[in-house]
Amino acid sequence: MQQLDLSNQSYASANQINSWVSRQTGGKINNILFNLPPGTRLVAANAIYLKADWAVPFDQDSTHEAPFYVTTNETISVQTMMQQNDVRYVEDPHLGCKMVALPYKVTSSGRFQNEKYRIAIC
Repeated sequence: MQQLDLSNQSYASANQINSWVSRQTGGKINNILFNLPPGTRLVAANAIYLKADWAVPFDQDSTHEAPFYVTTNETISVQTMMQQNDVRYVEDPHLGCKMVALPYKVTSSGRFQNEKYRIAIC
């Protein structure tokens, strides 16, 4: 746990959090925060990444630049994987998000058996 001055040094605090995430993920994830909204009092961050194959792989030819909403008014252009597939889907009004479940591939060793391991994207 680290104490940061979120009110007076929000940009520097976001950079410190991004540096921590980058170290924890071996440089795989570099920017998890772009800015901290005024009035931010707490940032709880955790970082993991998993190297695994999707049960239904994404076609590299279907990946292209698309806008990613950093805030409701600010977008950045990022590489976006696209796929049409039947997936589990839920909307949660309490969380204010829509989620899909993307299962990982079951390996010959039985890892991720029965598709119980999956990522939910909100």
